[in-house]
Amino acid sequence: MKIGVILNRVNFEEKEIIIKLKERGHKVIQFNNQRLKLNFNALFNNEVNDFSDVDIVLQRSLSLVRGLYSSAVLESAGIKVINDYNSLHICGDKILTSLKLFENNIPTPKSGIAFKKNSSLELIEELTGYPSIIKPPIGSWGRLIAKLDNKNMATAILEDRETMGHIFQKVFYIQDYIGPDQRPEDAPTDIRVIFLGGKCVAAMGRITQSDDFRSNIALGAKGIPLKIDNEMESICKKIADSVGGEFLGIDLMQTKKGYTCLEVNGCPQFKGMSKASNLDIAQQFIEYLEETYA
Repeated sequence: MKIGVILNRVNFEEKEIIIKLKERGHKVIQFNNQRLKLNFNALFNNEVNDFSDVDIVLQRSLSLVRGLYSSAVLESAGIKVINDYNSLHICGDKILTSLKLFENNIPTPKSGIAFKKNSSLELIEELTGYPSIIKPPIGSWGRLIAKLDNKNMATAILEDRETMGHIFQKVFYIQDYIGPDQRPEDAPTDIRVIFLGGKCVAAMGRITQSDDFRSNIALGAKGIPLKIDNEMESICKKIADSVGGEFLGIDLMQTKKGYTCLEVNGCPQFKGMSKASNLDIAQQFIEYLEETYA
């Protein structure tokens, strides 16, 4: 197959995918989204363009905006993109993801949004109490996620974001904090599952290595392999059905009441997962592409 890869940086995941695609005889064309040109007239009139004869495009943009717009243009012109625009749009916005989870009765922490400091403080009191979590609607790697331990801390952080933040930081997305007392004693801080082609293919527990409550591998958390059980498989299938997408990173937390979904990543990174699980995620992804689209 002739496969396009849209990216703006070649990280571990992109490097693994590209190398293995070439090893299996596929032609790979890399498109740096910082230099990408999308000529609507050429694309829609079947004139020669950069994507002529491309069978599939893999959307690996770290930039959500570039990823969304390039996916929308290419899909409108009839080109298959993985993941598709709708899935990237939902997964790229934590609020939209939450709405899909609530719509489909999938367990997820208590959540809500407000747009000003005072209404946010009222929402915290009404919804979760302290401690609670504030997240930016758009972002990754745990950046700007904060644990609000009390009203004074919440007031200070809300004032900062209301005054200095960009437009999306002024949408205050509040979630309940699920502490260690709400999780089984041997449960990891949280769980990342790779969901590919309708099934869970790998899972790891992430364990914080410091006083930071965030468990992102990018922030130094340790990954350990986990067995995929029936409950995990079931909730992940429901999550994937609700947000769409063929290749997802699903973040769960194991509580004493069962699994709950925190977030879904539409352009999953899997370096930590590959190391923790000793599985070749890139190889599984390419085999799925071949079985499904070749």
